Amino acid sequence: MTRVLVVSDRIGDADPPAAGRALGSAFLAAGAGRSLVAVVPAAAGGADLRRALEALGAEGEWVGHPDPAELGRLLAAALAERPRRLYVDLTVLKSDAGAPLRVLEGAGLTPSGVVALRARPADGREVDLVGVLPPEAATDPLLGIDGVAARQGFLTLTPAAEVLRHDATLAALAADLGVPDAPGLGAARGAALVVAALGGRLATGFELCAAASGLARSVAVADLVVAGTDTFTVGDFGGPVVIGLAALASEGGAPVLALAREVAISTRELRRHGIEAAHALGGGVAPAASVIAERALPVARSWHQAAGGEPERLRALPVARSWLR
Repeated sequence: MTRVLVVSDRIGDADPPAAGRALGSAFLAAGAGRSLVAVVPAAAGGADLRRALEALGAEGEWVGHPDPAELGRLLAAALAERPRRLYVDLTVLKSDAGAPLRVLEGAGLTPSGVVALRARPADGREVDLVGVLPPEAATDPLLGIDGVAARQGFLTLTPAAEVLRHDATLAALAADLGVPDAPGLGAARGAALVVAALGGRLATGFELCAAASGLARSVAVADLVVAGTDTFTVGDFGGPVVIGLAALASEGGAPVLALAREVAISTRELRRHGIEAAHALGGGVAPAASVIAERALPVARSWHQAAGGEPERLRALPVARSWLR
């Protein structure tokens, strides 16, 4: 059996689940009777990530806000309800030099209060606290030459003495919270430190979708991987979902085909980023799911024909982990 894996971010007006279903339906209509299709929605953050995780069965409560103090207030209120899982969306937080301190102030917490809360949950129930990291900052440390103070100081031409004072303040806060520096703690100008101090785990949106769907195992057995995204240009390389998927697929042998509303990149650059080919769907600035399915159908047919498939029918599976049941 030929296995086709579709992983899609938003395309035009279609959110990740809708875009994924549209692309999957195109491969269904074009496919061979000996094929399987699996669809995994994915996104970096915001409402699209929430919908993708809900579709994958990893739903939870969400908090997020551009202002660090308001984020802290929302976080404290949500934790008081003791949900089973709580996502803290750090991708929407705006830059703020004192982000971790302002989050704590908004939550009405001191470092010692955070440590006590982590050690003794209010009613004994643990909360699966998840900090959603901006993909571009997923490996940023909190401290040192690559830390929050140094990066911001470089951008704003801040005097070295002031940069060192800021770094020392963050180091002292991390020590008071009992959290050693690690990749990702510098995300959102250090606000990720508060999530980690509360006992939370840190991950990008793509990593969360990959874990919820068993994506690594599915990529390993796929014959064709299809990546859906809104734009694929030299400026975005398809966005974080395509970049993450291409890296994951590079460990296997399946080709990665990208389908996007707009494509403006050379074949050489595509191959350099692990993509076999990219096709523009068009359909205007905000194509609906039905338009996406219609425009993806000829591409799906050409790939099925190249693989030697006959245009009979495909069996649709809701998520990639279904292959392994």
